[in-house]
Amino acid sequence: MKKILTPLCILFLLVCLAPTTVTSAQDVGIGTLSPDHRLHVAGNTSALFKLDNTSALNTGVMSEMYFKTGTHYTGALKTIGNGTVTARLGFFTYAVTNPTALLERMSIMDDGKVGIGTNSPGFLLDEIGRA
Repeated sequence: MKKILTPLCILFLLVCLAPTTVTSAQDVGIGTLSPDHRLHVAGNTSALFKLDNTSALNTGVMSEMYFKTGTHYTGALKTIGNGTVTARLGFFTYAVTNPTALLERMSIMDDGKVGIGTNSPGFLLDEIGRA
């Protein structure tokens, strides 16, 4: 019995007390065996990527995608509800450390109106602050 317990104890100690190493993920591929970016999604369909906010559409409800460089948020794309059946696509910029300080620079409404400098354009192309 002693002959069996000793190897098991040694194995237990080696496994439990061995130094652990932390590994970080390299490039990850979905649909590809040779990813060339941190996240590489490949496929033979146009439906490759989906952001799904399962909240009901309403005024102010958003789906957000942020861009960050170092400690600064440098931009965002957001869909923003304007009601229970309408939304807009907002393009945000401004290098800041707080993502809520990004500024909406351009908006595209459900009806096709585009606003530059306004998030509620009244014309097909509405520009605020013309120089």
